[in-house]
Amino acid sequence: MARRCWCVFRCSREMFSFPLRPSSTVQLRMSSINTEALGAQDNVDQLTKRKQVRRMQSIIFRKNRQDPTMEKAAREGSLLIPLEAVQKEWKAKNELSTTTKLARHYDIFKHIFNGEEFTAKTRMSVTFGETDHVIYGNFLRPSQATTQPTVSYTCEDDSHWTVIFSNPDGNLIDRDTEFLHWMVVNIPGSRINDGDVLCDYLPPVPAHGTGFHRFVFSLLKQSGKLDLTNYVCRDGRDITCRTFSTAKFISDHKKFLTPAGLRFFQATWDESVTETYTEILGMTEPVFKPKEFLTPEQIRKIIIREVSEKKYRNM
Repeated sequence: MARRCWCVFRCSREMFSFPLRPSSTVQLRMSSINTEALGAQDNVDQLTKRKQVRRMQSIIFRKNRQDPTMEKAAREGSLLIPLEAVQKEWKAKNELSTTTKLARHYDIFKHIFNGEEFTAKTRMSVTFGETDHVIYGNFLRPSQATTQPTVSYTCEDDSHWTVIFSNPDGNLIDRDTEFLHWMVVNIPGSRINDGDVLCDYLPPVPAHGTGFHRFVFSLLKQSGKLDLTNYVCRDGRDITCRTFSTAKFISDHKKFLTPAGLRFFQATWDESVTETYTEILGMTEPVFKPKEFLTPEQIRKIIIREVSEKKYRNM
């Protein structure tokens, strides 16, 4: 017996360069030809890049085979790769673009910058203590970030900068804004300690039972020294004072601020969070318990018990 098969196609203007309802068949044909030409050109560009990569690989392989010392070490399994040199080369070529891709993957642009994407132009280094580095989405424990981090970047001495450390997942009052952990503005060059502190540093406080939180360091370049005294968080123990929106802050000063650097990590609850709530914030720690999972069989038994109790209670 034959079966009918239905196909549904979803069309949008983003998928096609021509209008969905062309005024004439000629217009449709011309648009199709243009689209095919553009697609063919993209394929040619991709093939050209692949050929260039293969040609470069072939040259490198041929050169390595002609080196008897390297060839012997490879056969004996004693060939060592200079990881520091490889990492240095990768950072110079791909670090900033990789940061942008990962920030897009973790929705950093969506929840911090209101969907506005940018490619970082300034290399930024953030380190807690001596060894706990913040890269782009790595995992750290709150106990590793109890003290103010060391932030460094390369810039001109006469420039001014802003550093913002915020959590888009941890605001208990307004879920559509961020929880501000640290903010320093009017930083001369890269001398963080000489900047104006608008919000004192607070260690990460992901609430118990809320999973992993994203903690983001945003580096903004200023066009000059700014008067931002109305953003001062005068009482760091008041969590309402730490409600903040990076996107709104940039929008309000869009003529003077430009996003330049980005670093972020992930963290979940540990014992140090309890200490931060009690000793620094002076409040009871919020605890969220996940709803107990019930199998369909357990749910059925509960329903039967409730119906039976209601039936015999009314007799």
